[in-house]
Amino acid sequence: MPVHDAFARITPYELFFPDLELARTHFAAISREADERRTDVRDPDAFVMLAASGKALREIRSSEDDPALIRQYGLLLYHAFHFCRQGEPLYLVLGAALREFLSRDPEIEGWIPALDPPAGYAQLPQHLVWVRASEDAPPESLDGFYWTRSGEDRFALLLALGMRSDRPGLSVVSLADLPLGEAAAWARLATREDGADFSSSLPGSELEGLYELRSTGEALKLAARVLWRLERGAVPATSVPAERSAAGPRASALTYRRVGPA
Repeated sequence: MPVHDAFARITPYELFFPDLELARTHFAAISREADERRTDVRDPDAFVMLAASGKALREIRSSEDDPALIRQYGLLLYHAFHFCRQGEPLYLVLGAALREFLSRDPEIEGWIPALDPPAGYAQLPQHLVWVRASEDAPPESLDGFYWTRSGEDRFALLLALGMRSDRPGLSVVSLADLPLGEAAAWARLATREDGADFSSSLPGSELEGLYELRSTGEALKLAARVLWRLERGAVPATSVPAERSAAGPRASALTYRRVGPA
């Protein structure tokens, strides 16, 4: 079994909250305040304005962190809160499955994501998909993405980049206020005028079969195809306990489900 498929790696959720019990305590306080204030926690802007959210962010952030990163922390807290609230649904997309998703247009016309569960994390094969967080930034490996239903017909995505054992932290790219009704169109969208979508010009990309996301459209296309597959019965009915590895990437302590080819 390829190393990418052997076990789920440590997630941004676990990296952000090394003490998960403390995180769950903060989330309970956020839920109580939201209930008292009748705040819709699905709304990212309303969520981060809660006093309990601010308290959680102050305790999580290091005093040495760049203040400019506060919005990224807020978005990660938002997705982590909903991920926890839904029972920490973690899906490991196997390498063969992702290659299938990205190489073939699905029969998806008229599909609207059910988002069941309403929040979760899809972890992709390590170092297979690469993204630039900005035009002048170096490419980073896409670990996976969070999704969260942010309204009756809206949802939000958070791409997690640069999860590496040789450095702390990560980068995130937020895609918010997305209409569920447009997901089917994204899944079949042709975004590049020159070359195939997802193709990569990174050194060694042909030998390794690497993919690259160069636009928001490609990120939406990838996410839509993965979410569609989650609804097509490709996920085992039972969770798989996290495995441990003495070498290679650090394993997640969360249970997870493997997503294989159709």
